[in-house]
Amino acid sequence: MSLSWRQMVKAKKKKIAEAMKLSEEEMNFVLDNIGEFCRESDEQIRVVYGDNCNVDKVVDNMNESMFMQMTVQVIKEVLEKMKAKKKKKKQKEKESEKSEEEETQSEDEALLEDDDQVELEVEKEVDEK
Repeated sequence: MSLSWRQMVKAKKKKIAEAMKLSEEEMNFVLDNIGEFCRESDEQIRVVYGDNCNVDKVVDNMNESMFMQMTVQVIKEVLEKMKAKKKKKKQKEKESEKSEEEETQSEDEALLEDDDQVELEVEKEVDEK
């Protein structure tokens, strides 16, 4: 992971937050999850400069405009990926809860049917006597 990118993000966090209109909480989230963002920045640099490039050197040689442009793009992409993962996880949880509810409902219905059957048998026995 690019140490240079990580250090530059921390040093320019106010400027990045202003450029992206991020709240302090959102910027702290970025810093708390910096590893995800570093991996994405490394990937983007390798796509442009090749797999064998020295990522730290590339970042160190970026002017501020290039750094800000790449950083904004990286943060947006990672936040979108994280939202998608979170949304997918919630959807799976909902589906799981729904299937559990359906299973419980089926069990309840089966128990009611058994109770109804027992009542019918009792009524039949009483009628026969």
